[in-house]
Amino acid sequence: MEDLNKNYVNKVLALKMCLSMLDIKLENVTEKYKGDLFNESNISKFKIFNLLLKDLTFSEKFKKYSEHKCGSLKRFKDRRTGLQYAIDLILGWIAEDAVLLFLRKKNRQVILSGEDRYREFLNAKKISTQADIIIKSNSGKRKIELINDWSNTWENKNHLDLRENKYLALKSERAIVLGISPTIQKALLIDLYNAGGSWTRIEKHFPYGGKPAWQLSNPRGMLKDLNIVMENLNQILKYE
Repeated sequence: MEDLNKNYVNKVLALKMCLSMLDIKLENVTEKYKGDLFNESNISKFKIFNLLLKDLTFSEKFKKYSEHKCGSLKRFKDRRTGLQYAIDLILGWIAEDAVLLFLRKKNRQVILSGEDRYREFLNAKKISTQADIIIKSNSGKRKIELINDWSNTWENKNHLDLRENKYLALKSERAIVLGISPTIQKALLIDLYNAGGSWTRIEKHFPYGGKPAWQLSNPRGMLKDLNIVMENLNQILKYE
């Protein structure tokens, strides 16, 4: 076993603090993965999730597996190793599952959609720009895209960026973007169907390899306590 580095320890602790704010127990999030194995392996998802989130460790077998599955995804992992990218995916999955649990407690009909719902490390062709949370209502369906700001960029640098294909896909789906900044337990909501904030197109965005992106103005002013934002999301969905 090998311990997580300080950066990832802080991410895990921040995520667990967010779960606590929403009155969600980690066990209730991970228990559905009992008996599930990662594709082409005998590696237990439940065991790996608990090693990472409870013991702050990972196995050498999982390290090799994650490098095999994610190490070549250069366009997505940026400067991260395959292991770091895989851990970030898992943290995102747990956060997404927590959002589902919260909304189901509010009697919302919510499901996961797309390839990502299987909680596998996908190849580049299967990684989708579509929102993965679907809310069913009397008026049809709304999609929610969860994005996490682990480095607190929205507050510190006051900008929120999306790759152009991601932004355009979410806008066409009239999605609601739920942005969570776990390290400060704050969040924001962007309804891309109703107003959706002020966005500026960037022709060549260096962090995205020089490809186009869209940038939201003043996300700092939109940040509120996580529990308040989640209740606001519930209210928006109530009238859908």
